[in-house]
Amino acid sequence: MSKEDEVSLFVILLSSILTVPNVVIAPLSSFPFLVAKKLLR
Repeated sequence: MSKEDEVSLFVILLSSILTVPNVVIAPLSSFPFLVAKKLLR
């Protein structure tokens, strides 16, 4: 395995690790707003 392959694999791994929290955090961050809207009505 060449050095460039290791770097590209690391970048793919890093980007996938960074994408997962965004997918998890987005619904969690919008959830309090949905609750607040229901409470304010």
